[in-house]
Amino acid sequence: MFVNFVDQRALHLVAAIALWWVLSGKSDWLMLSLGLGSAVFSVYLARRMLSIDREIHPFVISRKLLVFWGWLARAIVRANLDVMSHIFRARLGLSPTWVRIYTDPKSEVGMATLANAITLTPGTVSVEVEEGAIFVHALTRDAAEQLQTGEMERRAMDPGAVPRAA
Repeated sequence: MFVNFVDQRALHLVAAIALWWVLSGKSDWLMLSLGLGSAVFSVYLARRMLSIDREIHPFVISRKLLVFWGWLARAIVRANLDVMSHIFRARLGLSPTWVRIYTDPKSEVGMATLANAITLTPGTVSVEVEEGAIFVHALTRDAAEQLQTGEMERRAMDPGAVPRAA
């Protein structure tokens, strides 16, 4: 337990330092030491808030998450190409469609991940999220049918995610 806590703290500190350095682009000693100090202080504040606010969800970069990001990136590229092909055709061939995607949410994080993944994919927008369903606008019937296959839901809804609060 203690080792896991220290590892998470170290990971957060390394991530904060890397983000600060990439965004600042500074590499002189004064700026590096100020960046290190601000990163340490940020991690301290984040950890202190953790003890106060228990409504957060742990963020763990796992193999499953990396696989999902890779799959989502490919889905976004395919959807971009599909939308581009409709734009460059003489006849657009758009068939705007509203569809309700019924889901079996394993967690609130999984539901939010699915809704965001739908919105990130060009040609579809999550309009409303309710218990067990997402109301989606799609530019084409094909895009709506693709969502109804459940492939994105299966990949976004992680069965190992944090369970919903009672």
